[in-house]
Amino acid sequence: MATTIPFQARSVGCGIRNSILRYRNPTAVRCFTFSRHSRFDTQSQPTPRANDQVAQLAASRRHPLTLADLLKHGRPPLSKDALLASANFTLSLLPARLASRIEALRNLPFIVVANPHVSKIYGNYVHSLSTLLPWQKRQVTNLEEENQFAEVLADLVHTHANTIPILARGFLECRRYIDPAEVTRFLDTHLRARIGTRLIAEQHLALHFASLPVGDGMSGSQEPKESRKNTIPSNYIGVIDTALQPARIVRTCEEFVGEICELKYGVRPRLEIDGQPDASFAHVPVHVEYILTELLKNAFRAVIESGNEREPIEVTIAAAPDVPSRQTHEPVTRPVEAQGTQSHSDVGFHVDTVVGTADANESIKFSTPSSQSITLRIRDRGGGISPEVLPQVWSYSFTTFSDLDMGEGGSSIDALNTISNNSGQLSSIAGLGYGLPLSRAYAEYFGGSIAVQSLWGWGTDVYLTLNGMHNPAAEFVRRSGQSSAVHSEIWPIDCFVITLLSTSRSSWPALIYPLSPPFNTIAGHLILCALTGPRYSISIAMYTAPSIEVYTASFAFFEALWEAGVTHCFVNLGSDHPSILEAMVKGQKEKPDEFPKIVTCPNEMVALSMADGYARLTGKPQCVIVHVDVGTQGLGAAVHNASCGRAPVLIFAGLSPFTLEGEMRGSRTEYIHWIQDVPDQKQIVSQYCRYSADIRTGKNIKQMVHRALQFATSDPKGPVYLVGAREVMEEEIQPYRVNPHAAIGVAPSALPSEGVELIASELAAAKEPLVIVGYSGREARGVKELVTLADTFKGVRVLDTGGSDMCFPGDHPASLGMRYGLHDAIKTADLILVADCDVPWIPTQCRPSESAKIIHVDVDPLKQQMPVFYIPAIATFRAESATAFKQVNEYVSSNERLKQVVNSEGNTTKGKIREEEFRKARRAITALAVTPPGGDEAALNAPYLISQIRKGCPIDTLWAIESVTLTPIVSDQIAATIPNSWINCGGGGLGWSGGGALGMKLATDVEHGGSNKGKFVCQIVGDGTYLFSVPGSVYWIARRYNIPVLTIVLNNKGWNAPRKSMLLVHPHGDGSRATNEDLNISFAPTPDYPGIAKAASGGHIWAGTAATVAELGKLLPEAIQSVLNGTGAVLEAQLDGRTGKYVANS
Repeated sequence: MATTIPFQARSVGCGIRNSILRYRNPTAVRCFTFSRHSRFDTQSQPTPRANDQVAQLAASRRHPLTLADLLKHGRPPLSKDALLASANFTLSLLPARLASRIEALRNLPFIVVANPHVSKIYGNYVHSLSTLLPWQKRQVTNLEEENQFAEVLADLVHTHANTIPILARGFLECRRYIDPAEVTRFLDTHLRARIGTRLIAEQHLALHFASLPVGDGMSGSQEPKESRKNTIPSNYIGVIDTALQPARIVRTCEEFVGEICELKYGVRPRLEIDGQPDASFAHVPVHVEYILTELLKNAFRAVIESGNEREPIEVTIAAAPDVPSRQTHEPVTRPVEAQGTQSHSDVGFHVDTVVGTADANESIKFSTPSSQSITLRIRDRGGGISPEVLPQVWSYSFTTFSDLDMGEGGSSIDALNTISNNSGQLSSIAGLGYGLPLSRAYAEYFGGSIAVQSLWGWGTDVYLTLNGMHNPAAEFVRRSGQSSAVHSEIWPIDCFVITLLSTSRSSWPALIYPLSPPFNTIAGHLILCALTGPRYSISIAMYTAPSIEVYTASFAFFEALWEAGVTHCFVNLGSDHPSILEAMVKGQKEKPDEFPKIVTCPNEMVALSMADGYARLTGKPQCVIVHVDVGTQGLGAAVHNASCGRAPVLIFAGLSPFTLEGEMRGSRTEYIHWIQDVPDQKQIVSQYCRYSADIRTGKNIKQMVHRALQFATSDPKGPVYLVGAREVMEEEIQPYRVNPHAAIGVAPSALPSEGVELIASELAAAKEPLVIVGYSGREARGVKELVTLADTFKGVRVLDTGGSDMCFPGDHPASLGMRYGLHDAIKTADLILVADCDVPWIPTQCRPSESAKIIHVDVDPLKQQMPVFYIPAIATFRAESATAFKQVNEYVSSNERLKQVVNSEGNTTKGKIREEEFRKARRAITALAVTPPGGDEAALNAPYLISQIRKGCPIDTLWAIESVTLTPIVSDQIAATIPNSWINCGGGGLGWSGGGALGMKLATDVEHGGSNKGKFVCQIVGDGTYLFSVPGSVYWIARRYNIPVLTIVLNNKGWNAPRKSMLLVHPHGDGSRATNEDLNISFAPTPDYPGIAKAASGGHIWAGTAATVAELGKLLPEAIQSVLNGTGAVLEAQLDGRTGKYVANS
């Protein structure tokens, strides 16, 4: 056997490797050769086609596995008949299960199956099936055949020993080619099936070896001879220990994990066991050993890395009292498996109390005590799991260790194999991220569970419940009160019904305590501690409530958001949101990959600014949830900004309940519900919104959400506002779906043909054509088409008077940069095309000549949100600028007359003149940014500062700009060239950029696959605007959700914008001679701006202040590197010296 089996494994594996690339070809002959076991002579069989026999086996009905199946053959050593019965039972289960796994692997995408690791697993399964098929058509009838069959099983177990680490490597390498949800579905099914397959094989092998030696002539009725007795403990039946004590395994795993900690960290935490350390039950020890190793290594690592290794890890063990089991014949599987159409009885385990025994040899005797289930709580003080990580701990391949931590070949992630084989291969305390999901698979396979409760900043409790053999007991537990001893069992139930008896009264009213995990495992202990005494007795009835699927309007609300493409909800929650909170928990638990991500925002303006920045960068609508009227008012200037900036955002706010006396679920329950009841809450923001409405019933809530989103995403885009009272959002409805296309915005409008012809002709005829834009760069294709237009008509110049988006590349010769409605080109142009711009010029400061022709193209040419607006245009068109530019370009390229103009010498000459003027302007801008005179100690000025920031940041940096009066200087020095790389506050509500920058960074990270994997984001903000942005909230959010951004605070000691406005109206008034202190616009002495951020983030941020050239040269690279490394940074740039500004004590 030692030479035969490895040879066969190699030969079959080679055959599979050679054919793996063609089995998915439907026209190819998909076949393989099944080899026969060398020691078993059977009739010759035709070589079956994989497409036929494997598929047939996979489709066959598979026998559901029960504990009774594993135990029914009795305690070893077995009689001959019992051993043969075990072999045949094993043979009846395995082929179909292996075939099912082969079919599942075939159904993976071709590029995944072609991966050498996944291909190897496929080959292993085909090999194992090929060794079993010769046995399938017959029974194992004698001990010699049983011995040969055991060799086949040994080969099977050996072949699949490393399935998990090999699969992990394969899926890790293929992660770019397969959806994570598909990986989860496959692995959930595959790993559970593997548990069952190995358990079936190992159970018979254990019975086989425990029954040796076996004589050839033993008859079926003959009992085992005395010489056959072995050293296997009497409480073992195969691989099942009927008197397993978890406390002993905890100590074994503690020793193993402790040694790893000492090797890696040089320290070993303490572990204390309390509760019921002597509790025992029936279970598979190697499974328990694997689960506890995974849980303990996480706990050990957490306390060490948080510096709390002196705090003991506490393991509390409690046995549930024996109560009538829930009789079921449904496999305990996770919901995801139920979605498929194929039967998966090989991935779940049935609890069955019927033991089919034929004689005394097969009876099962329990050790005393034996328990139906045991719960272990593993508590550590390791700082807890961060909220952004907690939802991912059950995801396959999620690990907090880096590739460097895992080493060259990665860790041995199958701790079960590691421990059982004593291989000592666990090179690191971390793995490839399969530890917790696989632990849960082992626990749930037998009807158990693992629950994690974590308090961020403190520690984590893990509740492991393992179900054992059932031991019927009374339906009620009655405990006499003659002693004040405490009953300390942990009972996993749904509610207590308690009747308290005393000597003076027959009974007190029953008290019903509904419970929810994890508290349903500890409440029994707490209640009995409180009530048990010498004068009382307690009658406790324990009930397990049926699972009830609750589908509320709130849950439908979140479903509607997800179906419409909303990926994030930025929330500030209150007393109007009970059903919203319930729906969040339900959605994150049941549909983690199909539910909007929740981002907690302590301030409403920051919440809306984050949604604004996210939506502005991606074009995808996002959601903000706030609290009644006060939360709506808390949105403040952010609503104005979203409206002017045309950000597609849905705002939802609750309403105070409209019922007072409990008429409906959600009725008023708190004092504040009267105070926050206002006549018409929508009127607070409706003038800024494209749509506002009440949700009046849950039955059409999805239609309401989709209608609102259609407004938000149709030009002119902008915020929408929905409100819903508590009673409405609590309404239970039938689950339903609607067509999500109803949420898609109306397609952008285009120019009429006469408009196209007019614009093209006027551009061709103009001597000084000027295009003025404001937000045309919102669509990247708008930038591309405008560049094409400027390359075609070489006299065209482009001026950005809005600065809200990168509308035209700063390095193009046609670029005049960004100026707020003031430029000489406006005065001299003979043709002005105004495209998607709110303020093309300021008539009192700068206006076109009387002879200039003006054409206006805009998605909102009437500016319906502005009571006063007027452009003296010869033609006005409602059209999206990107579409309009494209139409003009296509028209010009197809018109012979216009092509002659484009190719003329005059057009070429205009291009040369334009390029020379551009170079002259850029030289002047560069000259402003030279190093200030005075050397290293020279004070900073704005042009030099911004030029250094531009040079230091990555070339594809995303710029979140809110520098107010300094914005033209910032624009000149940044000279953005990449579409969507520059986003400025769309309106005049100061404070946008704090949340806006976080939203942009979150969006780019999501699009690129995870935290800090997206583009670099730099926020440049004035000092007054920085204070408006609510930095206390901004940097708390940045820390909690790991959103690293570089913030540059331009400290010019106050608000300069009010002074500028005053001088425009009263250039020679008294205020023109007053100081900023006299005008009450000075911030001297200025705050410690980086210190504010550092305090808000709990110190988890880089903070610094630069006032000189030398300080900037030292600190700016540090700040940039900090952000690149994943930690945000705030650099205060003190312009024009330190006078009146905060200076830290040395």
